[in-house]
Amino acid sequence: HDDKYLLTLGKEKLYLFNVIKYLDIIEDEITNYNIYPNPTQDKIIIEYYLNHSANVKISISNLRGNIIDEIISGYQNTGSHTLNYPAANLLSGSYFINLEVNGVITSKKLILIQ
Repeated sequence: HDDKYLLTLGKEKLYLFNVIKYLDIIEDEITNYNIYPNPTQDKIIIEYYLNHSANVKISISNLRGNIIDEIISGYQNTGSHTLNYPAANLLSGSYFINLEVNGVITSKKLILIQ
């Protein structure tokens, strides 16, 4: 590996081209992934565009990574998708909305105020 692409975090070494390749994979699968309103009180709107038909899983996790709820899991066609999720059963705090497309996960942080 060429050291000019090396990023060191403590004892861990991360080669930048692996990060760039991963980001290219995410961008190839999904675009326009948004959650709103954020912060929210009672509902979460999740929007995303699939560039290709794919297996999709959307879940909510706490900051420790524990899955609180699996919103959807299944095959979806190319195009725009919008989900409305009622957040009334969640406690106030911070969460992650995880969008997994063909095994590639991207997450967005959500703040819930009850």
